[in-house]
Amino acid sequence: MVEREFAVPASPGDERDGRVTIMAAGGGVEANIERWCGQFTQPDGADTGDRAKVEKKTIAGHEVHLVDISGSYNESRGPFGPGVLRPDYRMLAAIISIGQVDYFVKFYGPRRTVADNEDAFQAMIGSLKADR
Repeated sequence: MVEREFAVPASPGDERDGRVTIMAAGGGVEANIERWCGQFTQPDGADTGDRAKVEKKTIAGHEVHLVDISGSYNESRGPFGPGVLRPDYRMLAAIISIGQVDYFVKFYGPRRTVADNEDAFQAMIGSLKADR
């Protein structure tokens, strides 16, 4: 399902690179945000959905939902493979709705790596321009 994938070099002290994925998919905005929250657990047992930050903006004339989720991430590379629990992870994502299609740009990885690159991710999403 992932159409494009990029690595973001790990920050000093982090063992793993961050990952940026881009894809178009269905399922709706709310359902995808809920699914992403379900991929994270909180060390104190709290509900991830209650802690996730979701902001709705208009960028280049399109509705964009910005999502920020932290916690232990259950990383799975497919629906049938076993997941690997990654403590202290974070995900920044943008759901860009264009007509009947939603485009998903997700950036996740160790919390420090994501934090060190948060401004660049936000700038990239904020600089999008419609080509039509």
